[in-house]
Amino acid sequence: MFLTSSRGRSEARRLLSALLTEPSAEASEILLAAAGTSDRHGRHVAAELGRLRRTRPELLLPHVPTLRDSVTAGKQAPLRKHLAAALDCTDPTAVDLDVLVDAALTTDVKAELREVASYVAAHGHRGLATDVSRHPHLPHLVGLIDSAPEDLPRLLSEATLTRDDKIFAFQVALTLKSPPALVALAPHVTADDLSIPQRARAALLLWRAGSNDIAVELARAVPPGTSKPAARARMVTGELESFEMMELGWSLPPRREEPVYTPATGSVLHVLHNSLPYRRTGASNRTQGLLAGLVRHGYDITAVTRPGFPYDEVLGQEAESIQGRHEIQGVVYQHLLNGGVVLPRFPVQEFISTYAAGVIEHAQTESAALIHAASNSYNALSALVAARTLGLPSIYEVRGLYEEVRRSKNEAHADTPQYRFSAYLETMAAMEADQVIAITDGLRDTLVQRGVPADTIHVIPNGVDSQRFQPLPRDADLSERYGLDDKIVIGYIGSLNWYEGHELLFEAFARLHARHSNVRLLIVGAGANLKNLLALRTRLGLEDEIIMPGSVAFEEVEAHYSLIDIAPITRLSSPVTESVSPLKPFEAMAMAKTVISSNVAIMTEVVDDGRTGLLFRKGDASSLEQVLERLVRDADLRAQLGSQARDWVVAERDWEILSGRVAKIYRSLGVDPARPR
Repeated sequence: MFLTSSRGRSEARRLLSALLTEPSAEASEILLAAAGTSDRHGRHVAAELGRLRRTRPELLLPHVPTLRDSVTAGKQAPLRKHLAAALDCTDPTAVDLDVLVDAALTTDVKAELREVASYVAAHGHRGLATDVSRHPHLPHLVGLIDSAPEDLPRLLSEATLTRDDKIFAFQVALTLKSPPALVALAPHVTADDLSIPQRARAALLLWRAGSNDIAVELARAVPPGTSKPAARARMVTGELESFEMMELGWSLPPRREEPVYTPATGSVLHVLHNSLPYRRTGASNRTQGLLAGLVRHGYDITAVTRPGFPYDEVLGQEAESIQGRHEIQGVVYQHLLNGGVVLPRFPVQEFISTYAAGVIEHAQTESAALIHAASNSYNALSALVAARTLGLPSIYEVRGLYEEVRRSKNEAHADTPQYRFSAYLETMAAMEADQVIAITDGLRDTLVQRGVPADTIHVIPNGVDSQRFQPLPRDADLSERYGLDDKIVIGYIGSLNWYEGHELLFEAFARLHARHSNVRLLIVGAGANLKNLLALRTRLGLEDEIIMPGSVAFEEVEAHYSLIDIAPITRLSSPVTESVSPLKPFEAMAMAKTVISSNVAIMTEVVDDGRTGLLFRKGDASSLEQVLERLVRDADLRAQLGSQARDWVVAERDWEILSGRVAKIYRSLGVDPARPR
């Protein structure tokens, strides 16, 4: 009855007051719907909601109309802003919290969905819920998908769930980006159950998980065009179409007898997936180290990056400042900006054709005498097409095999056409290049097993700039900031990914610290496993003893290394970690830190046990604990191992030495330096 009163401002205030006193789902919906209209009553309700927002900031109710409008508009930046403001409100009286769920599912940001789940768990009892409300199920669903997605098929068969329940579970799994959960739930969902953006996101995740039939069905249900969902869907259908390369065969252009122009002595064009200054990774640091060394060896080095990079790395207003050319230590980086559009990788033939055209243009501009591509095969094949077209020699530098990275996460990936296609492209690129560089013996062996001639493969391992990374006294300011004065510091600086084995390190450290209270663990970096590690730190009750400052600026890395006494590399065993070495141990060794490592195959080539570091049994926290115990007790051993490690990297793994070995390969292809050293 109270909803059929006069339409004045005071009446709107009375209605809202009554709603907050006696919440009703029906009354709430009518008033909130009125706030979105332009008639007099709607304007009064909207004005009163605005007043409540100012005078009672704890109330969620005044935020609902704006949040709903943002969900409808689908614009990410304002939606995330409004969702953050809503989550700051602690009183959800008269609100069905499904509005928060809808917002989080629309943002497609898993951290925000988890925040909403936490909000529902804390405040949901004060809000409204109807028989069809989904939010009461959210905290349990998020916990289940995070902890045991493999149990979903069994739970679905045992539970009495409606079809809408299963669709909602699929949408939650989609936002959490959980392939196992999506695979389990996919049979219960059709394209009509999902929005167009959700279809595209689900198609891509399911495709990468090997559920190809449903992935293709969802991708084909996305309207074609230039939108982001259309681009995602095209990645699925384009790769499917590209499989014809395996079935029908595809060949590179024939080699020309002579170059189409007169090459400049010592001019080399590198072809890269990404580079400094827009991407700072182990790969981009390796690139800079080798290329700067080649410049010092007398070569003129230009590098191009894939079409559209770095627009997938630099977002928002920062993208407006992107420059197409940079010079760092004599290395010239040219970015194929492609009008600010990242070129889709699929269909592969189209990607290679466009990419090769850009490489050809820059090779002609620089009068390149050689084209040298680095992983992945898409870079390599584009570079090879350019080299064959121009009549130039080519090198493919294999730094990793993407199909093996995916296989290391899921062994079943080896049985998918995606794995076979990626292996086909990588093998073709290595077979067709004039010379191949592998960064480890393990990668070389894999390539030989695939049929690449062993006499064309040269192993040029990872290294370090030993002039930049030198022994330093402990940084006093940082040591005080982190509370590390007079402490023995076990430290890691790098990405936090599942295969790094940091859970083992935390477990071993917890037991070690119980005996040695003066020991601290410093973890510097970010990554996919950060949230899990923060939660583990809390469960162990070691928030003060395990210091995790997050990522630090590139120029602050050495100062953070100065704090460290023992630098553990705790990698788990997988096809990738057994054969691909990180850069991290070389940086620590160059700074005379004591490196310990799991005995994955590649690290036994880096750490000479007892001389340049110590090894422990991979995957064994007790073995790791024993090695840490030995070093914590013996400062002289730490100093000896660190000094010997520094001597080894300076002699064997400095970029100056490694780039000299690359220069030797160049000379074998008839490409001499432009200048004597």
